[in-house]
Amino acid sequence: MRVVDGLPENVWSDAEVNRTPLSLPTENVDDVRNDGLELLVLTSKKGWPYTKYDVPTEGDLTPFRMMRTTDVLIRMEVVRVWNIVRTDLDAWLLHNNGEPTPFILVGSPGIGKSFGVGSYLLYELLRYAPGKLDVVASLVHDRMYIFYLPRGGEAGRVECYKKDDGADCVMRLSKVGKRGYMILDVKKGESLPTHVPSESWGSIVLSSPNKLNFRVWCESNTEPRFLYINRYHAREMKAYFAWMRRADLATAGGNAAVRAELENSWNSMEDRMHEVGQAPRYVFNNEKYEKRKNDSELFLNEFNIHTVFKFLDIFAGKKEWKDDRTSH
Repeated sequence: MRVVDGLPENVWSDAEVNRTPLSLPTENVDDVRNDGLELLVLTSKKGWPYTKYDVPTEGDLTPFRMMRTTDVLIRMEVVRVWNIVRTDLDAWLLHNNGEPTPFILVGSPGIGKSFGVGSYLLYELLRYAPGKLDVVASLVHDRMYIFYLPRGGEAGRVECYKKDDGADCVMRLSKVGKRGYMILDVKKGESLPTHVPSESWGSIVLSSPNKLNFRVWCESNTEPRFLYINRYHAREMKAYFAWMRRADLATAGGNAAVRAELENSWNSMEDRMHEVGQAPRYVFNNEKYEKRKNDSELFLNEFNIHTVFKFLDIFAGKKEWKDDRTSH
């Protein structure tokens, strides 16, 4: 695994990315893609809405902290979501073909919906067909960031509001004819604003599978389209690890001790993946790994024969999954 500066020679083609569901390799198989490209890293020195633009000082900006503040890792699944959103935008804004589609993106906790997909969508929307979008709104952590795109020689700018105040603002903008897109990140115990222009503006809600997160949103929007994001696979997890440990990788070639430590550390990460799944949040964070492991063991220890047969029926498609609030 190598870390390379600059733009990649071969970015994934639409044909590679636009597969639903994305064809994934066998669990934890460490096979190489044809072009060797696993992840792209999108860096903002000022941070992102998800991190509240809270960036450590230069001396504290270690690779590990950068993963949580400035560095967004882009994988095929993230690009696939953008391609779907972009196609809908093109139909709405470029071809005048109907109204924008309200999307709801659902994925397991810890696989990069909020920080990964949310940040990348913001990046692409701010650069979408100049002059076609006026505003991009990003709701996360009960704050709404409203980005005004450059227009007619006027520089772009961003404003930050509390959630309800931000919702009022985008409603006013819609009423005066501004065209916009909303990225709405919803967490457990939070509610989405309903007084927003979801019929005249494009929108995507980012949520875990907990239906309580988006039930009211579904009731107030006609036929939202659900999207689902797949987990990381083994190569992507290894690339994530390589980016975190890139400083050590740079010296590993001539240092046997560093190389051995990296190999041992990666072997430990592979063991964790078998235990808690392929979600960076629970594999690469020691505290969250221990909690996830303990929670999983507690749940499995409470299994009885009736629970086993219930899940077997669900896997076989004989019963429908009922939300038991195991996801947040």
